[in-house]
Amino acid sequence: MMTFLYGNSDFNDLLQECYLTQSSMLSGIEFLTKANIYDNKDGLFYSSFFNLSIGIERFLKIALLSEYMYTNNFQKPEVSFLKDKSHNLIKLFNSCAEIVKKYDIPIKPLDNKHQAYDLFYFLSSYATKTRYQNLDKLTNKYEKYDKHPIHSWTNISESYLRKYVKSEKIESELLKHYNKYPNATGFTYYLDFSGHPLLSVDLLMYQYIIKKSKPYILNDLIQTLRPIYRMLDKISLNCNNGPDSDLNGPVRFPYYGELFPFFYADLNLFKRVKSWINRYS
Repeated sequence: MMTFLYGNSDFNDLLQECYLTQSSMLSGIEFLTKANIYDNKDGLFYSSFFNLSIGIERFLKIALLSEYMYTNNFQKPEVSFLKDKSHNLIKLFNSCAEIVKKYDIPIKPLDNKHQAYDLFYFLSSYATKTRYQNLDKLTNKYEKYDKHPIHSWTNISESYLRKYVKSEKIESELLKHYNKYPNATGFTYYLDFSGHPLLSVDLLMYQYIIKKSKPYILNDLIQTLRPIYRMLDKISLNCNNGPDSDLNGPVRFPYYGELFPFFYADLNLFKRVKSWINRYS
């Protein structure tokens, strides 16, 4: 019988990391699904970016650690093995991509030609710098600052929307969206990203872009990470149940395939489902 005590074995340490990763990823997905711009729910964006950046980082580090242990007789690496990669999601992803290839699983490195590069760059920058931007500006930490995270996210959202949805359809849906608010004329009490008064029609446009693009962004995120999930599933099944496994010995790895079922989600699911945190519990 397995004893699940916190920190009493490498298996349980990995399992706890998986729980943290699962919770962070699902929270980030749900918060993003419910967030929108200019409607007093901006905090959900920050919660989403924070949770997604943490969840992705821990997932990638689980993959690197597990594969190292799997190929080194379950010995653990030195602290520099992960420390050198810090919180840089692109560097972590590309390190994972190198080892995933060994298992005959197709994967593309994250470079500026990859369709998800801007998304991962944004989340990586948020993990290392821009999550503090509000406080940094309030304390005059820098002379110049990157774009505000919400501004950057709006740009990413529009890029995804125009990539996956035809311009004619966007224009048609925007007209229908405007018609729902016949009294939305003139200026709002909000400012745009340049600090100028925001027109009502522009507010509605931004909200449409943010909402409509979410399923495409989330699907791209999951599809990009899925090859690494497939590797984790493969090595955990092989070392626990494969022909060379010790069926009478300790379970070496958690069953990663069962711990991260959201990697089976697709575009249609992201369009339909709004509640993710308790979906797989």
